[in-house]
Amino acid sequence: MARKLLLSLAEVTMDQKKRIEQLEAEVRKRGGILGGIDNLPPEIVEDFLKRVLAVDDLERLRDDEETKKKH
Repeated sequence: MARKLLLSLAEVTMDQKKRIEQLEAEVRKRGGILGGIDNLPPEIVEDFLKRVLAVDDLERLRDDEETKKKH
């Protein structure tokens, strides 16, 4: 049982690492610069990156709406 639990934790860690890498890539793709997050727990990094992208999405949506109103 303990061996299975350790394997599950390793799988979760790998999945989380991949998700963080994907989130970081998306932030960079959008022109963001990352720094100072390497020493944070992965749960915090993942949540932070999701929030950064959500704010960026909202700003883009707002900008699109303002552009539509002008035309």
